[in-house]
Amino acid sequence: MKRVLMISNYYYPYVSGMTEYTKKLAELLSAERGIEVTVLASQHDRTLKREEVVNGVRVVRSRVLGKISKGVISPQFIRDALRLSKEADVVHLHLPMIESGLLCCIINRKKLVITYHCDIYLKNSILNKAIMKVMDWSSILSFKRASAILVITDDYARHSRVLKRYIEKCYEVVPPVKEYCYSNPSYRENEDMHYVGFCGRIVEEKGIDYLIKSVPYVLEQIPNTVFLIGGDYKNIVGGSIYSELLKIMDEGYKDRIRFLGKIPEEKMQAFYSSLDVFTLPSINSQEAFGLVQVEALQCGVPVVASDLPGVRQVVLRTGMGRICKIKDERSLADCIVDVIKNKNSFENAREKALELYNKEKTVESHLRVYQKATI
Repeated sequence: MKRVLMISNYYYPYVSGMTEYTKKLAELLSAERGIEVTVLASQHDRTLKREEVVNGVRVVRSRVLGKISKGVISPQFIRDALRLSKEADVVHLHLPMIESGLLCCIINRKKLVITYHCDIYLKNSILNKAIMKVMDWSSILSFKRASAILVITDDYARHSRVLKRYIEKCYEVVPPVKEYCYSNPSYRENEDMHYVGFCGRIVEEKGIDYLIKSVPYVLEQIPNTVFLIGGDYKNIVGGSIYSELLKIMDEGYKDRIRFLGKIPEEKMQAFYSSLDVFTLPSINSQEAFGLVQVEALQCGVPVVASDLPGVRQVVLRTGMGRICKIKDERSLADCIVDVIKNKNSFENAREKALELYNKEKTVESHLRVYQKATI
């Protein structure tokens, strides 16, 4: 196996769980095994180059005519996919993707491998309901044609709205996670305070509103606590909920919540290292895992995550944190307080994370499926 084509609607420099997964995996396969990796994505920003090499990975971007909700309209995307697939030994699609059903019908199915990242949830409207149905139909058609479906956790696959009917095709793989370690905790301004953090896109499915609602309950038990919320809220496909979050912040504790905006990559280790606990209070299955949990653990920071399929697996498998009820600010607060008060119980966070999630296991698990699926 020498050439792999990965197809995703979005890619670097756009940041999301799916784009980070695709980028890290592409770069690992290139750097660790010398595989020629090409990534096909949309030119969602016209200032981006149509073709370039990013960290050893060839990136091709198709022209976009317009956008619908979180998706793009790009006839050239289909043509480029067909052309590039003929050069590849493996064609790895990253779903959900509205074009996936069509792509899987025109690309040699013996080459087709899919990573299904998450179910789609859009705000309730007639248009969004129609988009979700089309997306699900496209995913199902892709599942039928693909040689293999890669999932981060079997837990998520068995609870997915559409994937649970295709379990026999699913293979659990180790997700690609950046290698972090404890660094200068420069976001920690006062050693007498406890720091609770979140990092991710400022969007509805992340449950940040429940984190904000948990603040008074945490302060009631641990008054010297500060909440640091990192993440982009300006360049978000589908829009951000930043303005809505500002409205629900009570004046009584507003000074304890700090929105940091998008944290530069070179400062992420410092951000995680500044925390006493990292939170991932996501509320629906559009969050399927949460790579940020593992990044936090690598810096020695325990995690509080919501009891969602897939998301809960990091804490369940490492034991380094607590699982809170979904959409329950009191449960979230109780778990945060429990972790802060028992921080000595989570001293092995980094070791547990590296034991389960490392680049060797990532590369081996993906290549094993590639080879098995394309025989």
